Amino acid sequence: MSVFTLFTRAAWRAVFMPLCMTVLVMPEMADAATTGTQTFKAAVTTGTCTVPGSQMTQTIDFGNIPRLKTLSGSDMDAETEGVPVVSRNIYFNVTGCPDNISLIGLEVGFTPWSVAHQGWIKNTGSAGGVAMAITDSGGAVMNTGDVLASGSPLQNGAVTIEGVVHVYRVVKKGLVTPGGIRGEVTLVLFSA
Repeated sequence: MSVFTLFTRAAWRAVFMPLCMTVLVMPEMADAATTGTQTFKAAVTTGTCTVPGSQMTQTIDFGNIPRLKTLSGSDMDAETEGVPVVSRNIYFNVTGCPDNISLIGLEVGFTPWSVAHQGWIKNTGSAGGVAMAITDSGGAVMNTGDVLASGSPLQNGAVTIEGVVHVYRVVKKGLVTPGGIRGEVTLVLFSA
């Protein structure tokens, strides 16, 4: 055997063999580097506007409405804008708002009475000729998608949003039929 052959075998065992083993093992090392765990962190601050749950989810009870009470107003007004029969004030105490908030509101959503009367809340009860409506503190009727907002700015992170819920006569006098009145409004609090 020549020295070259011996050196080559010795070099193979000492240098090239470990190098080949490293190359063969590399795919397993690469696989180990492709898996891991991601950890996410955040902090929720107290700067969030809130409304008490008892105000966001409530039943407005109009009680018994005598049919005679539905006879006020003109027939034309009833069929075009609605004649209020009975009304209830509503309010929402918004608190905990950060100082940088400039607009607070409640978006109202409901099924309208008809295409022509988007501001009247459909009565799903059995009484005929009546609908409901929400007005802001200034008397403007809210359509579905409108925002019920406060007329006052935030003070110490708080504001009260006020409105009125009405039962309207929406047909000619004498056409209101007895039965239950039921309507539903979805409210979404937002701030900007």
